[in-house]
Amino acid sequence: MAKKFHVLVLVRLSGEDRRLDLDESDVYLLRRDEVTKGCFQRTELERFRLGPERIDELFQ
Repeated sequence: MAKKFHVLVLVRLSGEDRRLDLDESDVYLLRRDEVTKGCFQRTELERFRLGPERIDELFQ
């Protein structure tokens, strides 16, 4: 199947019961060529974590 996206966003939500802890949740941005498999461990995603450096890397 052809990949029809440019950036993939993965979100790990943190919370318990009906509570959502956004400060403890994580957002990861991956370019199309960085998506090499269908499942990632959290440790593998750390280099893609949303932050100023990642934004600069993707959009500058």
